[in-house]
Amino acid sequence: MELARRATLAILAGLPFADPVLAMAAATEHGGAAPRWLGCRTEPVSGDQAAALGNGGTSPFALHLPARGHSFAVHPTRELAVVFARRPGVFAVAFHSRTGERLAAFEAEANRHFAGHGTFDPSGRLLITAENKFDTGDGTLGVYAVDEGFRKLAELPGHGIGPHDVAVLPDGKTLAVAVGGILTHPQSKRLKLNLDTMAPSLVLMDLGSGRLVERFPLEGQLHQLSLRHLSLSPTGEIACACQFQGDADAAVPLVAILDRQGFRLVDELRGRAAGLRQYTGSITYDTSGAWLAVSCPKAHRILVLDRDGAIHHEVALEDGCGVAAAGTPGRFVASGGTGRLVEINAASGETEELAQAALAWDNHLVPLHLRG
Repeated sequence: MELARRATLAILAGLPFADPVLAMAAATEHGGAAPRWLGCRTEPVSGDQAAALGNGGTSPFALHLPARGHSFAVHPTRELAVVFARRPGVFAVAFHSRTGERLAAFEAEANRHFAGHGTFDPSGRLLITAENKFDTGDGTLGVYAVDEGFRKLAELPGHGIGPHDVAVLPDGKTLAVAVGGILTHPQSKRLKLNLDTMAPSLVLMDLGSGRLVERFPLEGQLHQLSLRHLSLSPTGEIACACQFQGDADAAVPLVAILDRQGFRLVDELRGRAAGLRQYTGSITYDTSGAWLAVSCPKAHRILVLDRDGAIHHEVALEDGCGVAAAGTPGRFVASGGTGRLVEINAASGETEELAQAALAWDNHLVPLHLRG
């Protein structure tokens, strides 16, 4: 295990600030198009990358990674972002979100691995990461000092096994955590080690102290419905994307919503669960909060829902998993594992082709503080 960690550090230490050929080509071809979204991808020659997307599907820069990345934390005020290793990896890379310049590389401390997600606190001074402990299997949240080279300052409780996605609520004081309930270990790669005892939940906790504020557990027949990814609406509703680890024919909801009505499961998806392979990937509200997009990559579909969870449209996208709000209300951008990028009109379900490239987009697209 230690040799693997040293190998990761060695690779990270040798990373260029950005791929100069790709960056130069993008700047020449697209006139230095401004980045609007971030996504991980794999190219046949260049391998694993963290890449930017601009309007129209342009790619202003791509940053080499030592292995597959998963998602990003975007700084609230600076042109700074951090990409995290895909679970259960241990590396993270901080970079300039406009130029792709690599600024820092760090890893989870000994006996920890990242879960692929993180977020900055409202001040931007702290980075909060979802992690898991090797020895006990407990989830934990790492707290890192941004201006000290991402030195780890402390840990907060993860309130369960397998915290995955994290998001700060609009009050700036409460952290939402999708506790997936799935135990993994780097030595076992992505093998799920505790399917019989899973205990997923949506957790609300105090960002400063780690104190549990409220827990919304999935129990009984739904104890294998892993909460994976989160999206916050502009007014603070929380949408959760789920992946079921039980009977392949079970009629289970795949989306949960926490709003003023409380925590509820989207029953309309129960009848669709088997056809969707009981798996959702990314989830996101549009910039107005009126629409919700959910990717179902195993079924090659993007679902467009209203804020109550009613399905309005299905968009075909082969291996489509990344989905993010576009700058215009009622619009989404989605990416697929075949290199296709599309923009989706939520009201009509119509799509606009943005790009098709010989590469594979990975799990998530993350907006860079889109405005209008």
